[in-house]
Amino acid sequence: MKTKTITVHALDNCGSGLQAYALQQALIQHGIENEIIDYRPWYIYNNGRPLDWKFFVKRILYRKALKRRWEIYNKFISDSLITTEKIYKNYEELYADNLKADFFIAGSDQIWNSYFECGKDPVYYLAFTENQRKISYAASLGRTSFDSNKMKFMKKNVESFEMVTVREKSACMVLSSIGIHSEQVCDPTFLISAEQYRKNEHKVLDEKFGKYILVYLTEASKLLDKVVEKLRNRYQAKVVYVGSFRNRCKCDVNLTDIGPWEFLDLIDGASYVIAGSFHASVFSSILKRNFAVVPYENNIRMEELLSAFELQDHFIRNESDMKILDLDITQEQFARIEAIIESWKNHAEDVFFDYLKKMEEHNE
Repeated sequence: MKTKTITVHALDNCGSGLQAYALQQALIQHGIENEIIDYRPWYIYNNGRPLDWKFFVKRILYRKALKRRWEIYNKFISDSLITTEKIYKNYEELYADNLKADFFIAGSDQIWNSYFECGKDPVYYLAFTENQRKISYAASLGRTSFDSNKMKFMKKNVESFEMVTVREKSACMVLSSIGIHSEQVCDPTFLISAEQYRKNEHKVLDEKFGKYILVYLTEASKLLDKVVEKLRNRYQAKVVYVGSFRNRCKCDVNLTDIGPWEFLDLIDGASYVIAGSFHASVFSSILKRNFAVVPYENNIRMEELLSAFELQDHFIRNESDMKILDLDITQEQFARIEAIIESWKNHAEDVFFDYLKKMEEHNE
């Protein structure tokens, strides 16, 4: 069976790259051929957001670092992902090429969050295909409410899918309200093992810094400063920040030019991870690292994740929540998380991969 995937694989965002890698590897492990459509619209160069004056200022101030970052991401794409030979820049190019596959897959990540450019782009709903079979894997809406125009757009574009799976329970409820049935499945990063990820780690950065606290993709705040200081004192460790060209907290090192494998390397070697992103929380769980979430926006994804793992107290909203930083996640808790992830894999097997297998057998 031949499949083609549309996803946000080419942002300079570690989680986006790794979810694309994970879904492709899971498909291949199930004997399903897969190719990621190398779609790079203009807005990926501003992390999926509209171009504004800040974008152009950043390109001037950080041009060398940006160039280096894109070199790392392009190397990740060329070395770790199987993509179409052609890079597509818009809907018209995709429509003109009339791509063929047994199934086209949309997902994962926030491809249907219509508050981002990708969620308003018909390409991520596979609208460029004609008379092709369309399914989704763990597509995320990223939010729980949308205005009426966005809901109409979503219904128009999703109702042609023969099977819809989404990442969050809240997304099932949103889609149900417009008459679309969907199943919840786990993020694709949970589909492959910690050992498979570790095979790709570089094991350079964690050895370079010794003992350290990793702070990833958080916004500056007084609360973040207090969290960082508490952990610095507890572990007597350096603080490594990743996620911005500017320091968002008091840190010893700000890394601006890492790619997905370096990101995993840093999580795996950290004494503690302060996560501001969904995938930093995911990989801390998979790699069994102590972590807490200091949110800054779009919290529903991380709230659902921590609730599933029974780690709600690791979601730090105020100073009174900081007491959890005195405790490690226990081996018993990590064992429970591992069992939950295994059940999620089994559910994805039943809902998604068995469906593809049955369709393949039916066509033989």
